[in-house]
Amino acid sequence: MAERMLADTNVLIRFLTGEPPALAQRARALVASADAGDVDLVVLPLIVAETVYTLESYYKMNAPIIVAKLTAFLQSRGVVAEDENLVLEALKRHGSKNIHFADAYLAACAVERSMPVVSFDRDFSKFDDIRWIEPKGR
Repeated sequence: MAERMLADTNVLIRFLTGEPPALAQRARALVASADAGDVDLVVLPLIVAETVYTLESYYKMNAPIIVAKLTAFLQSRGVVAEDENLVLEALKRHGSKNIHFADAYLAACAVERSMPVVSFDRDFSKFDDIRWIEPKGR
């Protein structure tokens, strides 16, 4: 049985960007070990959120590229995305509606759980499949 390891954001960043080269090579070797069945890389939703944020803010990648890269990575052999369906749906929403990943994840959760979202953020109005409630004063 393959050893399960929790992957940190920096491993994903090095693998996805190729920077710096020495660390990227080590990240690629780890992903190759996962692909070979030697290890399972477990990726938590929080790590996906931090990865998206870092790729957008520091590496200046645009959302469609991030979504494509992360979706392919998370569906790779040996990579286990916790709450995979929610994370993939959130990535899709993030890329299509130009909203923060955390809001896209919350919207995906709202649909899955049949619950409304309460928020001051008007970005939730971009989704036809959720009920958004803006808190009102008395």
